[in-house]
Amino acid sequence: TSVGPLHFQGRYGLLRMVDSQPVAAHLVGGNRLSAGSIQLKSAPVHRGTIIDVQPHTNVKPCADGQSYGYFDIDQRIAPLQGTTLIVHHPDGSTQAYSPTRLEPIDSGTRIYVSEDAGFAYSPKGIHTTRYPQRHFEGNRSRYEILTATHYSE
Repeated sequence: TSVGPLHFQGRYGLLRMVDSQPVAAHLVGGNRLSAGSIQLKSAPVHRGTIIDVQPHTNVKPCADGQSYGYFDIDQRIAPLQGTTLIVHHPDGSTQAYSPTRLEPIDSGTRIYVSEDAGFAYSPKGIHTTRYPQRHFEGNRSRYEILTATHYSE
C-alpha cells in the first residue's frame, strides 16, 4: 500500500483507503490487520462443541428480555465485545447468532443469543425447530466465536 506493507491474519479483513490514506479497517475472526498507522488486533477464535441447546418455543424473550435461546459450550470464555457465534452442523450447514450475554456453568459457558436457536438435540440426532424442518445425523454441533474489531477516522 502507499502507507507501507499490509499484514493480515484472519477470516475476513478490509482496509479502505481514500486518496492513498487508510480511512477504515475491519478485522473479523483474526489476529491482526495492519497498514501504516492502523494496527488492529483481535481476540482469538474460540472453537469447540455445543453440549446443549435451548431453542425458544414462543415469541416472548427469555427472562433477561433480550435473549431468545441459549447454547451451552464446552469451555469457559471471558465476555467479548463485537462477537458472532457460528454454529456448524454435521450436515455441513451453518447458522450465525448474536450473543447477548455469557454465563459460566459447570461444564463451560452458557451463551444467550438474540435469535431463536432454531434447532434442538434429540436421541435420534439434531432437528430444526423452525421451517423448513429438517433432521440430520449426528449428536453434536460445533461452534466458532468470531470477534470483530474496527477502525474508522
